Amino acid sequence: MIDYSKTSLLEIIQDIKRKYGDNLIFITDSNVYEKYFLYSFEKIIVFKAGEDNKNIGTVMNIYEKLLEYRANKNTILVGVGGGITTDITGYVATTFMRGMKFGFVSTTLLGMVDAAIGGKNGVNFNNYKNIVGTINEPEFIYVSNFFLDTLPDREFHAAFGEILKYAIGFDESLFEGLEKDTISGQEMIKTCAHIKENVVYEDLDETKQIRKKLNLGHTIAHAIEKTTHKYVHGECVWIGLYIMNWISYFNSFIGKEQFHRINNLLNKYKVVNIDADELIPLLRDSIDAIKHDKKFVNVSYIDVILINGIGSCTIKKMDYHSLIENINRAISLIPA
Repeated sequence: MIDYSKTSLLEIIQDIKRKYGDNLIFITDSNVYEKYFLYSFEKIIVFKAGEDNKNIGTVMNIYEKLLEYRANKNTILVGVGGGITTDITGYVATTFMRGMKFGFVSTTLLGMVDAAIGGKNGVNFNNYKNIVGTINEPEFIYVSNFFLDTLPDREFHAAFGEILKYAIGFDESLFEGLEKDTISGQEMIKTCAHIKENVVYEDLDETKQIRKKLNLGHTIAHAIEKTTHKYVHGECVWIGLYIMNWISYFNSFIGKEQFHRINNLLNKYKVVNIDADELIPLLRDSIDAIKHDKKFVNVSYIDVILINGIGSCTIKKMDYHSLIENINRAISLIPA
């Protein structure tokens, strides 16, 4: 399903048309539209870039354009962009006319290793990330180094938040490859994509709890994203992994040697430029966000993803108050 063989956007588009015909409508954001000269496309829907626009209003506008373009059940929607674009495209395709075929051209490292893979599509609502959505797999995903060459440094480095998640929680070989600098970029991307594909294949509809492990580091990450718009998703995941390493150690899921190896790898790929003076109040705000999160009201236990070895993680039901205490304990040990 994932095609790594194409070396340019033109080659990708030609291949899509060869395989699926010309009844295509492209969806992208305003940044990608300008960057890759997508205004040359005949049928394209452009929404304003940014997380704030990943909402029902944007979806409604896209529905309007689909009606203008006279989209039908044989039309294929092609999302060209990062995670926001692929999430929106998948959601629109799954809901318009009770379902259309769709595929992605992933233009970011984060999309290539995580966001475009797995069939989760959705939008934010009332300040809750991806609270409205569907699970539906795309027909195709195209990945090319062509896009990485023009990716802003911050977006490139932030993706390592998710890459480190896979290494720490799922694949010891990937961990060692990053640790020792023995893995190539292309191999790293393919390994992460393969991990997610395997997890999703085992638990597509999230009924077996296996897929929930992909949320390693995300409980804290989502709380941070809710309290501030200063940091992008991958940076927040890095902070979440940093704290979950401490919590896993506190609760004896990993030993001292494993804790230090993970901590060293996180520091080697420190994707967010933040010091203790800023990190500590940010984490305290995230605790407040968790306390007031509607999902946790009247809930005694929270499913927390803990590290239980290099390349392995597990789900533990943790008392809500214990989680807060553990985060506070980790905060107290953050070096100045």
